[in-house]
Amino acid sequence: MTATTASDDSEGVEMVINAGEGGASVALACPYIPALEAVDEASGISASSCSHSSADVVHEITTGTPKIYAAVVWVPPQVTDVTNFAGKGNPTLALFTTTNVPIGDMVACTLPSSQRSICDASLRFFLDDESNVAAEVGPSNLSRMDSALAAFLSTY
Repeated sequence: MTATTASDDSEGVEMVINAGEGGASVALACPYIPALEAVDEASGISASSCSHSSADVVHEITTGTPKIYAAVVWVPPQVTDVTNFAGKGNPTLALFTTTNVPIGDMVACTLPSSQRSICDASLRFFLDDESNVAAEVGPSNLSRMDSALAAFLSTY
């Protein structure tokens, strides 16, 4: 699902839910979650797909649950990211989650800095209500994940 601004289809919020089957979601999150590289290789996906721009700021969020992973990413304006969710002239914020590998979810928000609150709200809503992680990690772990996400968002 993608929501874009009426004036520019390179700006907006993109969400991918339950990607998977054959490692597609692992490839999506692999550049940002180091533990997924081995899963990616076992799925027959090249290890080169597990790299990202050195300009990206990546923070892995501890889920407190084995084999469930999350990472939040900030991509600076004008940087083209390997997964093509960024690089559209505005900063991008993204959140990647995986549960029951290789099933994964992603939300990416690329908007001007003046609309940053939309990105922050989108990532928080995604984590709490749309990703498959919330049901898997339990309330106390989800609360810690929310706090880690909020801390990252307040920094970038």
